[in-house]
Amino acid sequence: MVSDSTKPLSLSELADYPYRELLFVRPELQIKKHEDGSILLESPIALKPLEKSIPHLFKRQAQRFPNRVWLAEKSPSGGWSELSYQEFDQRSDSIAQWMLDRGFNQATPLMVLSENSLAHGLMIMGAMKAQVPVASISAPYSLMDASLSKLKMVTAKLQPTLVFAQCAERYANALSELDEGQRTLIVANKAHDDLIDFDSILTTPVVSVEQSIEQITHDTIAKTMFTSGSTGTPKCVVQTQGVLCSQVAGIESISVNNDPENYSPISLQWMPWSHVSAGNISYHEAILKGGAIYIDDGKPIPGLFDKTIDNLRGLSTSVFGSAPLGLSWLATALENDSGLQAVFFKKLEAIAYGGSALPEDIATRIQRLAVANTGKRVPLISMYGSTETQGVTATYWATEIPGVIGLPMPGMQIKLVPVASKLEVRVKGGTVMREYLGDKQLTEDSFDEQGFFKLGDAARFADASDPLQGLVFDGRISEDFKLLSGTWVSTVNVKSKLLKSAGKLLRDVVVCGENQLFVSALAWLDKLAAQALVGELAIGELIQHPALQEALQASLDDYNEQSQGSSMKVKTLVLLTEDASMAASEVNEKGYVNTKVVARNRQSVLDAVYASDDGLGVIGEQALMEVIAT
Repeated sequence: MVSDSTKPLSLSELADYPYRELLFVRPELQIKKHEDGSILLESPIALKPLEKSIPHLFKRQAQRFPNRVWLAEKSPSGGWSELSYQEFDQRSDSIAQWMLDRGFNQATPLMVLSENSLAHGLMIMGAMKAQVPVASISAPYSLMDASLSKLKMVTAKLQPTLVFAQCAERYANALSELDEGQRTLIVANKAHDDLIDFDSILTTPVVSVEQSIEQITHDTIAKTMFTSGSTGTPKCVVQTQGVLCSQVAGIESISVNNDPENYSPISLQWMPWSHVSAGNISYHEAILKGGAIYIDDGKPIPGLFDKTIDNLRGLSTSVFGSAPLGLSWLATALENDSGLQAVFFKKLEAIAYGGSALPEDIATRIQRLAVANTGKRVPLISMYGSTETQGVTATYWATEIPGVIGLPMPGMQIKLVPVASKLEVRVKGGTVMREYLGDKQLTEDSFDEQGFFKLGDAARFADASDPLQGLVFDGRISEDFKLLSGTWVSTVNVKSKLLKSAGKLLRDVVVCGENQLFVSALAWLDKLAAQALVGELAIGELIQHPALQEALQASLDDYNEQSQGSSMKVKTLVLLTEDASMAASEVNEKGYVNTKVVARNRQSVLDAVYASDDGLGVIGEQALMEVIAT
């Protein structure tokens, strides 16, 4: 049965439609409660044997599926440039041999300055085969900061011997900073006399790569990956082959279809390989399942998401993943384009999200579209973890509870420890790092006395009476704050309920009010939704439009009426004119908004907000500053 899409289904009506089947086992959980109030969670599902290494895994898949597409990127003509498993294997062998011929090894790290690309992927695999640790660096460090402050910081920590950049022109500033005469510099595009041309490396005759691969152990350093810096200075995490293979084993352990002979998932991925979700978890899962990754040249930021939509018009993916913000924009695009709906839902098995909890409103909109096109709901799945831990929990079943981050992966132990009014997440297992590079003290401080890594996040059971329903992300402990009254504010709860109340009109919010009398919020409009309400206006005009402000004020009033206590009520909602800035570290490549940086960079706005003891309701940023000025 397919729903009539002209009649939006209610939540209760949606529940009558079945979910599309997921190729995962049924969730299981073991729980132990301790006298100190901590709770230990484990999966009783047996962990599959670990691969010897990621290169071993890829070699095997290249032999099984030599002609199957593995990796693809957009070509200058607008089509897709594709590499098969065999082609990728052969080219990365040549890269590995080139490194081996020049004596590169575990003590000579490779730094990659590149967005996701075929050349980037080949350099990573070639380095692994040659046992050269590789670090993919966030592209904005090179392209959006003229001072190169973060790039200088990560370079000082990593001390790379070998540097690869996608394009000599685009990365000229970064390459100039890194060119000390002792580093080997490679570029894929626009090479000149001082730089090695990437294509020339691909002609290296392969002699001793197989021997190098056979020498790889689980203790071999595969990568050094920097954290996003969302809670401070980026830290350099050492990731061994054992860590990466433990993640692969966990995914294999919960998968039902482990034979990819007749199953080859396709994904369109924008998330940067400098982050663990795309660079490790989904990348290696695709190899495990003999799948194909198409590199998205779009991303969920204004001006670029249209490229993602264009790519989706010609590519039916098995799984689509994005941050909740991207899924919000996707829902809007789908609602306005029935042709896009038909292509998008044709082969779709699941939608994956990460970075923050998925608001209920976005989940509902997506499910209405799924039912209208297929007669079934699409599972909304997620995996939770960090650069230091990889993925430690996963939602590998269809759930009707938005924001669930899942249950422990096989081989992992989750400890929930009481901190203030919440439960802090700590983890132990094969995917957890051993150390931060060159920082013994920070490493020691990051683990508790029982050897559990302290993530700094909070979680709670979605249903305390039924733990198998999974855990729900309960915010970063460092982002919660106290009002002047001493009352704790749970920012994640305020944010999720505020966004739900506003419907489509708000894209994201930052909750503020530390040591103040009341809670306020800085907010960004969803431009398309706002224009649908009041017309095709520029963002500044939209913010000031009486009809829009009236609609948002009504939603804010409704939210406050349903909220209990000062810790939940929001007295001022400021509509911001400018988007969060990646260059100013307000948002990272994954779409995660650093609330503390946003608040710090807009201190004058918050000063104006708290100049009033009673709050100002819904107000545009410019109008707020004009009121204060007069």
